[in-house]
Amino acid sequence: MVDPMRDAPTLSAAFCMLLGISVTALAATSSAGKAAPTDIATEGPDAGEIAARAAASAVSGDSAGQNGDIAAGAYDAVVRDLLLRIETVEKEHGHVARELEAPLFELGKLYVSADQCQNAIPILRQAASLSQRLDGVMNPRQLRVYEPLSECYVSLDMVRDLARVQEQVLLVRENAYGKYDVRMLPALAHVGDWYERAGDYQSARDVYLRAMRIARKAGGDQDIRLVLPLRAIARTYRLEMQYEQEGLRGRALDAQGQRTLERAARIVRAHASEAPRPALLPTSSTDGGNPGGARGGSSNSVEVDAHLRVDTLLELADWYQMAGAVRDAVKVYKEAWQAAVASGQSGPELLGEPQPILYRAAVGVALRRPPPDREKLKHYWIDFEFTVTRFGEVTNVVAKNATAPRDLQFGIAENLKRTHYRPRFVDGEAVDTSGVHIRQGVWVAN
Repeated sequence: MVDPMRDAPTLSAAFCMLLGISVTALAATSSAGKAAPTDIATEGPDAGEIAARAAASAVSGDSAGQNGDIAAGAYDAVVRDLLLRIETVEKEHGHVARELEAPLFELGKLYVSADQCQNAIPILRQAASLSQRLDGVMNPRQLRVYEPLSECYVSLDMVRDLARVQEQVLLVRENAYGKYDVRMLPALAHVGDWYERAGDYQSARDVYLRAMRIARKAGGDQDIRLVLPLRAIARTYRLEMQYEQEGLRGRALDAQGQRTLERAARIVRAHASEAPRPALLPTSSTDGGNPGGARGGSSNSVEVDAHLRVDTLLELADWYQMAGAVRDAVKVYKEAWQAAVASGQSGPELLGEPQPILYRAAVGVALRRPPPDREKLKHYWIDFEFTVTRFGEVTNVVAKNATAPRDLQFGIAENLKRTHYRPRFVDGEAVDTSGVHIRQGVWVAN
């Protein structure tokens, strides 16, 4: 399953119950959909990282025949080499040795890349414990270990273990900066992102509310640094609605989410005429900071604030679209177009094509991650052609080609009709778009 990217609409795999059987269908999602994994810049390529590329190819089945065997062989060889290095160091220097840090970390990452979290978790825990014994409980070097470890905890639904790791991350940052320092904001955002990915939306909201308190204390109720946590809180409400249980599926979007986005929009509108400044102060690459990045605190603060305003307006418009207030949505989309053009961005690049946003399937309940027993499922696909109206509605859905049975085609077509889109804009005005195509993948239980 590929998680939707926070800053760019995309398609992802969502999993649901359809027509009484277990299926997996590609669902439309958006920037206000699921939080994506934040790119974490670690130290330069190492043996584990290099081998991980071969491992990922072998495990995913992307390499065929002899190439796949070679990739699997390379993976096994590097695993054996790292295990041997660890054993040798422990014999020569004991279990608390600086020389153990690199091979433990590399081996843990390698296991994660091969989707072997059961093997990765004890190795990465050992690496974290070693780091604390060598450099102290609050040393920042341990943070790099928590990224692949958190990935495994999310993958295996080990939410309590994830929470303990993320609490340690925040304690390390608090020790370095102070509990209420604005440099905590990227770390809080990153921790909240992990909670979202685990489906622990209340914990995510708690973290984002803490970020808001820090921003408000630093700059008041209209501080621009409030915008990102406000948007994140709204996103948690949308995701909670998307993934709630069947018995609760009739509940509408939480009004609190709309209020937080409207507040964020008021702030960026109020700052539109002021001298721009970064929305966040990045700390480091291991807690979500992005030194020099265009959206995380670059020296080009004009670009930062322009993107922040446009992205916030787009998310508010998406919310209106999801809530059925399509005319309000089109109005805000138009405002986002105008703001982008006024700041030197390209309107057609922003809204030049219809873009799907998060929606709730007509039948079934979406899951955050693919089922572990995909070998018991059969894969089908359906090529659809349809029209996206100027209000972002899907009409005239036709299955052009498919391997799926007709009953599945019908069910997926009904889901597609419920997809909400950002409409295409031409010269600042929303227009109908015909001939839109999508290939919908479906996994069905045998």
